[in-house]
Amino acid sequence: MSTRNTPRATPVAAVTGLLVAAALIALAVIGLHDLLVTQGWAAGHAWARGAIDGVNHSTRADWVVPLAVLALLVGVLLLYVSFKPRRSTHQLVPDEDESADVWIAPAALGRLAKAAGEDVPGVLQAHSKVSRRRVRVRLHTTPGAEQDQIVQTATKQIHDRIGRLSDLPVKVDTQEVTA
Repeated sequence: MSTRNTPRATPVAAVTGLLVAAALIALAVIGLHDLLVTQGWAAGHAWARGAIDGVNHSTRADWVVPLAVLALLVGVLLLYVSFKPRRSTHQLVPDEDESADVWIAPAALGRLAKAAGEDVPGVLQAHSKVSRRRVRVRLHTTPGAEQDQIVQTATKQIHDRIGRLSDLPVKVDTQEVTA
């Protein structure tokens, strides 16, 4: 089994990377505009020069220190996000000889469990939820149906259907539908 081929979600750093790239592109556009203006190839005034002249000879305002602390916190957050591991999106299908990497999406596993639960006599509707720890199936049963028997039958059918695809424990709950 190779863990490096694990299906994983898009990293959180991709969004921040996109934002940083957009900011750098904006700075490049400003720099290109100022280059064209200072070389005389375009009419107008340099944008960066106006900003620098506006800041020149100014004194520190009271809001600068809190802004610097906020910038530091944003930097630490970006550093954390860049090293945060991506979460896995699929679960490994158990394999006895570990010769193949086969993965299943939790949604697909949930649909199989739901279909197996709905095939049980006395069940009107089933809902499933797959987490990293278990497969949970909620069954809505007909009035007067034997709840314990339905739970046992449903648990067996769900294990038969998804047993080779997942080794997660199955929890079956029933709820009797009232007319």
